[in-house]
Amino acid sequence: MRSAGLSDHDSPQAPVVLLVSNAVMPDQLGGQQRYVRELAGALAATGARVSVLSKRVTRELPRRELASDGVELRRFDVPARSHAMYAAGYPLASLIAIAHAVRRHRGVLHVHYALQGAAPALMGADYVQTFHAPMHRELLPERQGRYRLPRALEKPSVSLARRGEALIARRARSTIVLTRYMRDQLSELAAAAATQAVVVPGGIDAHRFCPGPGIAHAFADGGAPLLFTARRLVPRTGVSELLEAMQHVLAELPAARLAIAGDGPLRADLEQRILGLGLAASVLLLGRVSEDDLLAWYRRADLFVLPTQELEGFGISTIEALSCGTPAVGTPVGGTPEILAEVDSRLLAASRSPRDLATAIVSVAKPEGLVESLAKRARARVVPSMSWPTVADRHLEIYETLRA
Repeated sequence: MRSAGLSDHDSPQAPVVLLVSNAVMPDQLGGQQRYVRELAGALAATGARVSVLSKRVTRELPRRELASDGVELRRFDVPARSHAMYAAGYPLASLIAIAHAVRRHRGVLHVHYALQGAAPALMGADYVQTFHAPMHRELLPERQGRYRLPRALEKPSVSLARRGEALIARRARSTIVLTRYMRDQLSELAAAAATQAVVVPGGIDAHRFCPGPGIAHAFADGGAPLLFTARRLVPRTGVSELLEAMQHVLAELPAARLAIAGDGPLRADLEQRILGLGLAASVLLLGRVSEDDLLAWYRRADLFVLPTQELEGFGISTIEALSCGTPAVGTPVGGTPEILAEVDSRLLAASRSPRDLATAIVSVAKPEGLVESLAKRARARVVPSMSWPTVADRHLEIYETLRA
């Protein structure tokens, strides 16, 4: 069945593209949500006719909306997270809504979340998949507090998700990965798909994320160096380990400050941990911040820190910081080494342990003039190679090859 996907009906100059995702910014915060929305805008800027199909996060959002950049946002209803049957009702609602859209679509179909790839895979439709991360490995730890999943169903749900991801990967006409690391992750699900996968890095709005005035905040002015991170507060992202590392940093740099943007199920535990470690004067949990404040914190920080413990598929926040001219120090996890090693090997910690992370932070922040020197190379690492016009052109080349 070729009900959707890669049609010859549209001219190469103006492809019709439907991006299918779990959710997009600003409906829902997150790296993947930002990526899909900004890719849609970048494709629209080339003249493509672009729609994004995702769940309706709140009932206040319209089912259809034409954004100012020309992207059509289409949303389908799913059960509320508080509903007892959300864990089963959400996949079913997604399957039905996306199957309906696939039958009607004539153009490029691009899937950005494994669950949303189930309908085109089962229907035999042609589609491109961007494999952002193995969903089955994030299913339980990433969804803490978001919905109820009976303990007896946890292992079967993970197993079912893994088999579904493998099927969706095998049936994709073309697969995009953001890093070589994520291609390796894909190989555990579908070896043939991984072999043929194309590495196209995430994109950055280089006009917005650029050097400029930093945040006006008393905490930012209270000491130096100022460290900053933006993370979902779950175990995988390593914020707890960063707090432990901060103890070692303060032993060498007693005036250091750490600001943490983001929210999640670990917030209350982290607040207690900050008090227990005696870090109340040196660490500030900002919670969720606005897009403007996020940009201002990137610019104000001396160093951005990425303390990930596992599954860092790419690191949108890392390239945002680099694009602002702020060096980033990270653990050698996932795709982070592919980004930071090309700036300077000292930006990578020897391991993901708190002590090694602290050592890397101090080795970069303490020598006089090193941060300033690295700042000059930070933006050059991601601009123009990861600016959205470049990344959008790479996608159009893949689309056109398949359409041909």
